[in-house]
Amino acid sequence: MSKWSVQEQENSVKAAAFSSAFISWISILWFLDEITLLWFKSETANDLLLLGYLPCLYYIFRQMKNHPTVLNHGWRLAEWYGNYLDEYLRSRFQRATTMAFHMMLTVALLGVVLPDLLLKFGLDHFLSFKLFSIVTLFVGSLSFYLNIRTVFNEQDDTEQDAN
Repeated sequence: MSKWSVQEQENSVKAAAFSSAFISWISILWFLDEITLLWFKSETANDLLLLGYLPCLYYIFRQMKNHPTVLNHGWRLAEWYGNYLDEYLRSRFQRATTMAFHMMLTVALLGVVLPDLLLKFGLDHFLSFKLFSIVTLFVGSLSFYLNIRTVFNEQDDTEQDAN
């Protein structure tokens, strides 16, 4: 871990923001895809939502072209555990993962309670356990992305204040 430079740590956080944005985008499209088939039975809307995956793929390939080393990050145990040497990156990463965990836990608990309420009132055609897992994934990855995205903005702000 002593060979892990500050630049590599920042690139790791950038890669985390990129991957969480991608997962958020894919999961919300998947959620909307499932809703259009389950609730509205609309094949046309479903086909149109499939076109939404194209900008997502463009985003991936553009990021990989602009940052060719983006796929090298996220494989170290130190990154998984958030053991960054830089105190600012470590605190922000831990705050982002804590927020993502709490949001996912809240949605997962609602995913247990809400189906029981729907079944109690006889609205079983609105019920799909897949929807709750997709929403859990979306909420967690989006909250992680929004928290981690501010790392470099706040870091730039503190550098400007210091000058």
